[in-house]
Amino acid sequence: MRCLVLAPVCFFTDDRAIGAGSELTIADQTANPSGWNGYLDVDMSGYLLTITHMEDATDYQTASITLTDILFDLVGEMIIDVTLITDSIIDFAGSAPYTEEILFTNNSIILNFFVNDIPGQDIFNFIDGGTATYQITTRTVSVNAPASLGLMFLGLAGFALRRRFVK
Repeated sequence: MRCLVLAPVCFFTDDRAIGAGSELTIADQTANPSGWNGYLDVDMSGYLLTITHMEDATDYQTASITLTDILFDLVGEMIIDVTLITDSIIDFAGSAPYTEEILFTNNSIILNFFVNDIPGQDIFNFIDGGTATYQITTRTVSVNAPASLGLMFLGLAGFALRRRFVK
């Protein structure tokens, strides 16, 4: 599940495969009661997450991008770090200062952008076509079979031997 919230604008998609191409676009908008313009496109490719601003000048006070229930190819794979590697999505001169917060769990990522509370400066500006790319670092934890599984196979072998010798 992925949801992108920009003030009263909400985008949502569920159970979409992650791969080449955009995972979240304007077609996924579910609510926009105030008629805001602009959106952020979310794309994941391998272990890179790219956010692209898609509209002419768009100003926001907050933006939050949440990706949950991320499934990996390897059993036991989990997120251990999310790092910003390139950032050309924010007009720094027209937005400073602002705060970016990166939160994550084993299988989810939350990116929050907030304007710092400064009189006369209450918005930050996304650059049209600007991007921010994040590196997702994972590790694989081996998943051991429970001890009861060995006991079950031993019991099945006993039944097979009993059946063979007792008729």
